[in-house]
Amino acid sequence: MRLRENAGGSATWQFARMSILVNGVERERNELSRDQILGAGFGSITPNQNAVVRMLFRFNSMDFNGITMTLGMADNKDNRNFTVDVPFATFSDVLLSNTPALYAAPRLTRE
Repeated sequence: MRLRENAGGSATWQFARMSILVNGVERERNELSRDQILGAGFGSITPNQNAVVRMLFRFNSMDFNGITMTLGMADNKDNRNFTVDVPFATFSDVLLSNTPALYAAPRLTRE
C-alpha cells in the first residue's frame, strides 16, 4: 500500500485493520497494532511523505464477498484521531493466496 501525505501536515499511524465482509456484515477482523507498526519502523507520517508498505493479514474464512481496510491516524498538530476506510477495489496490486502463511500474526514491512 502506498501512503501519501499531500496536505503538508504530519500524523501518527495508530492501526491498520482489515475486515472480511459477507453481504456487508463483518465476518472476521485482523489488525496491526500501534506497537507492530512502530516495530516495523513506522511512527509518524511526515509532511509530503510518499512511502510503500507491505502488509500481511491472515484470515480463517474463505467465504466472503468484500474486504475493507481501515487506517487509524492521529493528527500531530491537534491530536485529533481519525479513521480512513480504504475500499479493497482501490488496491491495484493485491495478492490473495489460499496458501497457508508462514507468519502467525499480521506483519508490516517497508519496501
